[in-house]
Amino acid sequence: MNNYYQLGLIIIGSFLFFDVFLNDASISSRVQYSRLSLPSGNTVSVDLSSEIDNQTTEKATAVQGYEIEGEDRFKWYLKKTASNVIQSAPNITTLYAYEFDHEITVTTTSWKMIRRRVYCRYLDKDGNELGNPYESFTYPEYIVNCPKREGTQKIGLSVTKNGEFVPLPLVDRMLKSEWWPRITKLGHRTKTNQNFRTKGVQHFYMYIHNASIYDLKVINDYVRTGEVEIHYLLERDQREDSRWQMVGITDCLIWSRGESKWTIFADLDERILMTEYPGTILDYVREIRNETIAGVQFRQQWVLKTELMPEMYESDSQIDAWMPTHRFHSSTGIGPVGHTAKCIIDSSKVFIMWVHHVTEFFPGKGYHLHILKPKEGLVRHYRDQTLGKWGQKWLSSTLKFGPIRVTDYPTKYLGRLTENVKRRAKYVYGNQFD
Repeated sequence: MNNYYQLGLIIIGSFLFFDVFLNDASISSRVQYSRLSLPSGNTVSVDLSSEIDNQTTEKATAVQGYEIEGEDRFKWYLKKTASNVIQSAPNITTLYAYEFDHEITVTTTSWKMIRRRVYCRYLDKDGNELGNPYESFTYPEYIVNCPKREGTQKIGLSVTKNGEFVPLPLVDRMLKSEWWPRITKLGHRTKTNQNFRTKGVQHFYMYIHNASIYDLKVINDYVRTGEVEIHYLLERDQREDSRWQMVGITDCLIWSRGESKWTIFADLDERILMTEYPGTILDYVREIRNETIAGVQFRQQWVLKTELMPEMYESDSQIDAWMPTHRFHSSTGIGPVGHTAKCIIDSSKVFIMWVHHVTEFFPGKGYHLHILKPKEGLVRHYRDQTLGKWGQKWLSSTLKFGPIRVTDYPTKYLGRLTENVKRRAKYVYGNQFD
C-alpha cells in the first residue's frame, strides 16, 4: 500500500463480525496503562546505557527522527523505564516486525511483560545470523525496539543470548519521499467496516483471536477485495478475551505508522459521525493544518440495544428490520469530555495509545488532542444491555448524562450503508449451494 495519506480503519477483537449480524459486545478495558513496579527476584543489574553504546554500532543518527529529545532513542527508551534493572523474560511471543528509517519495532503478545530483557536476533537473506544478539527490553508494553543492522532480512527475539527464536520478515514502514506528503489514508481499529466506508475509510486492519467459520466467510471476502488486512493472535499467556484489546491497540499503533496518516480507534458497536460538519471524517482530517494536533477526540452517546441480533443472514428484509442503525433509537445524553471517548490519531506523533485517549505523545513538539464539540462530531455507541451485564453495571451511570431521548442515524448515510450491507451479505451468504 503506497498511499500514506488515506484514512484507515483498524479492527480488533475476539469476535469480528459483519454489521448486520453483530451482537455488539464491546471489548473494553478499564485498566489504564501505567508504569509497573519491578518484580522481585530473577533480576540482574545491568548498565544498559553503556550496553547501548557498546552494542549499537550502526546507529541511524543521520536519519531524521532518530534522536528523541536530543539523545539516542534507545537511551531515551531506557530512561522512560525509570530503571536500569531489567528482569529476564520467562518467554516471548512475537507478533510482527516493522522496519522504520530509524529502528526495527517488534510487537509481541506476551502479557504482563514490561521492562523484560530480550535479545534482538538478526538474519540475512540466506538465514545466517548477523553479528551478536542485541540486548533490548520490552517497553512500552507489547513492544521491543531493535537498532537497524545492515543486511537484515528477518528478525526475531529470544529470552537468552543464544536461545531459540522465531524469525519474522520485516514489514516495510520506511518513508517514501515520492508519496509521503500526498494523499491521506485513513485507517480504523474496530470490528465492522461498512459504516466507516461511508465516512471515507479506505483500509481496515483486523485482528482475529477467535472467530467462527461463519464469521470468517465475510471477513475473508473483505480480504479478497483488498479492504482488510488480518493479524492473527496466538494465545500463550492465558487471559480473558478483553485483555487482548491492548495487544491490538499497541500493534495497530505501529502497524499504521508510516502507512495511514490518520487512524481511528473505535469498537464494534460504535459509529463515529460528523454531525453539523458537512463533510465526511476523511474530509475533516484532511483540513487539519495545525501540526501540533496529533489527534481528535469524540464524545460519546449511548444508543440502547434491548434485543440480541439474529445470528445468521436470511434476507434483505431481515437487514431492514435488524440493522442496529435501523432498529435502535433510544439514546442517552452525551457523556462529558474524555468519558469513554474515542480518538482519531496521527500514529507518527503518538508514543503510547490507550482505549479512550492518548497515554503519551512523542515529546518536544507540543502535540495534543483536539476535543471535538458534539455539534462537530459524535460517537453513537450501539450498546447491548444484556451482554456482559452492561445494563446492570453501567446504564445508571450513563443516564446521569441526561434523559432518554429518540435519536436517529443520519439519513444522508443510512441509505448507502444499508445497500452496502445488503450487497455484501447477499454475495457472501446468499449462495444456495453453501
